[in-house]
Amino acid sequence: MKYKIAFYCFLFLFFFVIQIYGENSSVFYTVMPSKGSYGVWEIKDSNTIKLVQKIYGGFEENQMGSMMPLLSPSGEKLAYIKNNNLWIKDNLTGKDKRVNKEGFKGSKKFNAVKTLISGWSVDESKIVYSLEPEDNTPVDGGDKTEINAINKPLVYGYYVCDLTTRSSKHLEFEGNFVGMDYKNDILYSPNVNKDSLFSIDETGNKHEIFKCSKGTIGQISLSRDGKEAIAMGVKDNKQGEIIKIDLVSGKGRPIGPIGSWAENQFPKISPAKDKISWLHQEGTGEIKEGHPTPFETWLMVDDNVVFKKSSYIGKYEWIDDQRIVCMNGEVPVVIGLTKTGGTLQVFKNLFYMLFNAYW
Repeated sequence: MKYKIAFYCFLFLFFFVIQIYGENSSVFYTVMPSKGSYGVWEIKDSNTIKLVQKIYGGFEENQMGSMMPLLSPSGEKLAYIKNNNLWIKDNLTGKDKRVNKEGFKGSKKFNAVKTLISGWSVDESKIVYSLEPEDNTPVDGGDKTEINAINKPLVYGYYVCDLTTRSSKHLEFEGNFVGMDYKNDILYSPNVNKDSLFSIDETGNKHEIFKCSKGTIGQISLSRDGKEAIAMGVKDNKQGEIIKIDLVSGKGRPIGPIGSWAENQFPKISPAKDKISWLHQEGTGEIKEGHPTPFETWLMVDDNVVFKKSSYIGKYEWIDDQRIVCMNGEVPVVIGLTKTGGTLQVFKNLFYMLFNAYW
């Protein structure tokens, strides 16, 4: 009996020490999709993962944005869709504010109006969203094929909202929203010129930043400071290669690797911009529509395999320069790029896992 009491005392003290350590550590937040919902996950320096919020909503996504909740760069704010409108939650105070009110569920007379989240500015002072009509909206007791609703008389397209003044402005451009750069200009890839990357400022002035001379570019991702971009360049819809773009100078260069157009996908830049990651599809069979078959997905960092999965990995993102988080089934997994923390780190992670599982 006395050994059991001593053991529980040890566990209590051990958890108390870990708790002190955790309170002084930094926290990273990420949003990951799950079955019928989105989870907001908290990740500490100790690599402990905790689900802090669950949001139920649609999974729609297109070139203009997504219905998926989007955390601000610092993780202090959360943009999400509620009743077809954009809302922002302050994670520090818990207060919610509505950004727009044009969102509409639809009626017999008018089609629904949906709001999609496009992206945050680097300094979190602005957020871009889009308004779209949803044709053939079903109504209670009605058949989709018999509805003759019309679009509401609104100005559809992209909007940028200044969160300090809470004012929104419509910007006229067509293409894939990429992000906002270090100047708070919107970056986009035009629908027509898929070999180019353009910017548009709040006055509506457009500027071509980069043009790929060897083919089209896509899956463009920005660095956290908005000064660099990385993209997949595809030549003749067959050969793919990763391209790095300096958004200040407008110069880009291929950094490899070269493969079929779908063999390597979704490149990203580490926070310090000294590492490159991407998803690689590894297969032993023939190539079908650019994909090797059968295949497993490898998460690559600078030509090193850091994680393998026998299916598609999906969303992943950098936590810091030594850690990446991605979904593994229904929960996120933290992938460490270096061995740090020693035995104490292993025991802390094990204890947290057991404690969270128990509660």
